[in-house]
Amino acid sequence: MADSSAFVVKAPFKDSPTGDCILQTPDGTHFVVHRLVLSLASQVWNDMFSLPQAPEGSSITRPIIPVEEDPETLEALLTMVYPLPPPRIKSYDQATLLVQACDKYFIDVSQLDNILHKVLRTTAALEADPLGVYALAWRLGLDDETKEASRYTHHLNLKDPKVKSDLIRRSGSVNSLLALWDLRLQREAALDEL
Repeated sequence: MADSSAFVVKAPFKDSPTGDCILQTPDGTHFVVHRLVLSLASQVWNDMFSLPQAPEGSSITRPIIPVEEDPETLEALLTMVYPLPPPRIKSYDQATLLVQACDKYFIDVSQLDNILHKVLRTTAALEADPLGVYALAWRLGLDDETKEASRYTHHLNLKDPKVKSDLIRRSGSVNSLLALWDLRLQREAALDEL
């Protein structure tokens, strides 16, 4: 009996007759993809596919390439790089995994701002991980979301080396820490004027 919780691969990544490669997630889910599309979207994929492949006439028709991403993240990533409607990202955790996958394959994250806008404004995400939401919004250049998330970080000690290091690692820039300090000081000054 099949596992009812197994991920269901949808078109165009399920048994595509024109696909020439299979990406396999750690749980064994297969995505049939096109090397050309991946090569155009990512220099990492381009470089990988430029390496010698199986010789002509070999029994391997579609090479299987293991990837580390879970099926949901890989589907969202592939949906981004194929000429398809944008993926629907339903949680902050999924957004974070997608950004990490984009970083891994050197895929431009700037196109994610419209996709992740709503997720980064949810109260659940802001309360669960305000520093993470701030860092992600900062990376994507989402000014309104960055300011909103900064309001939820007041309980954090920005002088704590662990907090500073975590923010810089997650945002990819020390400037995010400086901007967070600035936003905090602006709010404190506004409160002082009341």
